[in-house]
Amino acid sequence: MTRDDFRILFTSLGFLAVVMKGKKSKDNNAKQARAMASLIEAFCKASHPDLFMDDSDVTEIDQKIEQLKEDKLLFGQMTNLMADKEILFRIYARLLQRFRAYAPDEMIADEVLHLLEEEIAHGRSDTAGAVSSSGQMSS
Repeated sequence: MTRDDFRILFTSLGFLAVVMKGKKSKDNNAKQARAMASLIEAFCKASHPDLFMDDSDVTEIDQKIEQLKEDKLLFGQMTNLMADKEILFRIYARLLQRFRAYAPDEMIADEVLHLLEEEIAHGRSDTAGAVSSSGQMSS
């Protein structure tokens, strides 16, 4: 889905919420629906930031991914893996997005198992500085 598709969806959900609320005043419905759409969009962005990359971001990240793959094929290693954590997270989010498009259930289950094993190996738990379901870091 494009950013415009998401905005249409959020606005539709906002209007639905306002209509279901049952207010009699129609003068304020559009304003309330836009406010509700903004809240829905903020929630979705916090929950799934990888779905909200601009096309230019996607193109830039895809180019970085292709360069990393080329390095791996040519040199047998990742020679240009940048240390910028934000870029790495953007690459990771984009790879997850691409992975979802082709991965069978068994492959996804294997990846979940791998991540769980990493958590266990590093002694991590949901209270050890992990990100909560609201997207906030716990202390």
